[in-house]
Amino acid sequence: MLNAQINSSKVLKKRLWKNIVIQKIKNQSLCLKELGKNGYEDINRITSEVLSGDKGNAEAKAASQYFRFLFGNQFVRREDTIINSALNYCYSIIRGQIARTVVGHGLEPSLGLNHKSQLNSFLIWSMILLSRIGLLQIVLWLIV
Repeated sequence: MLNAQINSSKVLKKRLWKNIVIQKIKNQSLCLKELGKNGYEDINRITSEVLSGDKGNAEAKAASQYFRFLFGNQFVRREDTIINSALNYCYSIIRGQIARTVVGHGLEPSLGLNHKSQLNSFLIWSMILLSRIGLLQIVLWLIV
């Protein structure tokens, strides 16, 4: 399994990343719709902009709009706020669980598809988490 992960082609990695980004954006749109928030159609339209490997950075564009629709126009993801602290805390718990599962299936968690960082040794978790994080954000929105 590890050999397949290491030796996967760039074309495959870019195609997989595109599919993950599209799913993430669709889930963000669905979260907004389920919460009765505006913007779900705007977010969903961004899926048509996703290129192979997300060269156009549609993921970041959608995320920026999504968080503003979800938490208000003043929200900035990188600011030191209770919402961001709660998101980061929840992400770290989920990241640990995903990393254990990934290793249990013979994959190396530090090898990802697109995210590259010397500070993040769990790159594969981010690609898995990205497409499934909406439920956490709905729960957090309901609490805050």
